[in-house]
Amino acid sequence: MKRIRLTRKTAVWIVAAGGLAAAFFAVWDRPRPPAVTAGEQADEPRTTAVPLEPIAPVKLGPPGRLRLTATVPPAYSSVAYAVISAGGVVTARGTLPVTDGQAAPQEISVPSGAGTVTFVGTKTDGGVSRIGYLGTRPVQVLAGDETSLHLTAQPGAEAATPETVVAGSAIAIAASSSTDSTVACRSCEMASDQGICDSPNITATSSTDPKTGEQTGIGWGCGTLPDGKAQAACLALLRCLNATACGRPGENPVGGCYCGAATPEACLGGQGITGACIAEYQAAAAASPGGPSSGAAAGQLSQFIGIASSDPTTPIGLADNIKHCAMETRCEACEAL
Repeated sequence: MKRIRLTRKTAVWIVAAGGLAAAFFAVWDRPRPPAVTAGEQADEPRTTAVPLEPIAPVKLGPPGRLRLTATVPPAYSSVAYAVISAGGVVTARGTLPVTDGQAAPQEISVPSGAGTVTFVGTKTDGGVSRIGYLGTRPVQVLAGDETSLHLTAQPGAEAATPETVVAGSAIAIAASSSTDSTVACRSCEMASDQGICDSPNITATSSTDPKTGEQTGIGWGCGTLPDGKAQAACLALLRCLNATACGRPGENPVGGCYCGAATPEACLGGQGITGACIAEYQAAAAASPGGPSSGAAAGQLSQFIGIASSDPTTPIGLADNIKHCAMETRCEACEAL
């Protein structure tokens, strides 16, 4: 299982080894160990979520300097950015304060090479903070030298067609009813500083440092899952989570959207589940490596779903994490996926 890093109090599943008990607990500001896998439950061999094999550490170029500036509509109070390598790795992210439509210049050190810089802005609308996609720009950072990049976002930019991502980018996005919304959602989540939005949580593909065990996420979204069946199941679940608005702020969506009114203990046993996306969760379980066999009992399905609900190498966990990130960051574009 991937290590999930969260920085805000949230509710996630924990499954007791060898038993059926489940509980919600608060996660503190540090990495937590990988979730207990069902493979450690000797009596439930069919509920093992099989993670993807971690790939070799990403090799990035020697450092260069990138100077970012932006001009945005006056309504925006800040601009967040994410620098993404051609291989789909977020190499830097941060926030530019805005005064009278001008973002304060910022110079950062990033690996050299081709990539993109994506920008999202925060504005207040009717007393509510909202995040809008402002644009993506290709960039070529030179080793040991400074490269300047300026964004000029026009009014209504958050609804504009996104620019083409630099050729060769490995950022995978699943087919969507709206390519604009998909790119805007991806941009918003990859630029977010919320813990649930850390790159290893919102992609199925990660590179692991053999010395530290730290993971670097590669890409974003349902399209990073290994096969078309898993990708389709992830996207179908994500669409249900959006369409039904069943998620509860601060919680993994599985609580409200699968369990519904059932307690965690009852839900894990397959009893009394009333969520709006039961069929989509069960289909995503069937599409997961090591998922329950056809005709599995409700309790077995629920155990697998509970275990997989924060594991982004499964369609269940990846859809849950993308939705959870969108709720924490207020990424409105993600609601249209």
